[in-house]
Amino acid sequence: MGIGSFLTEETTEEMAGEIPHTLESIKGACTMLVSYCLAGLLPLSPYIFLVGQTAISTSIALSLLGLMILGYATSIFYGRPHPYKRAIKMMLLGGVAVLVGMLIGKLFHL
Repeated sequence: MGIGSFLTEETTEEMAGEIPHTLESIKGACTMLVSYCLAGLLPLSPYIFLVGQTAISTSIALSLLGLMILGYATSIFYGRPHPYKRAIKMMLLGGVAVLVGMLIGKLFHL
């Protein structure tokens, strides 16, 4: 994720005819890497302390809560209207992605 962020920022600057700001691209890549790792801990953490269906249910609940917080926070950060509406939209769209992942896992017995 960090490398993808770095390459995207650098390519965008090059396409805009600007001189790439490598340090800024590296900062963005590091931010993406840390964010990705921390966000990944949210759904995985219940499996450290819990087992079975309890861990699965807690993981899903934490994932959906995290998505709601992310939707709300980005709406506030970027000054977009209706932060609660955006929070619910993020939770629903992310929830569909979680559901698809679970269904694929069950389908292939993963």
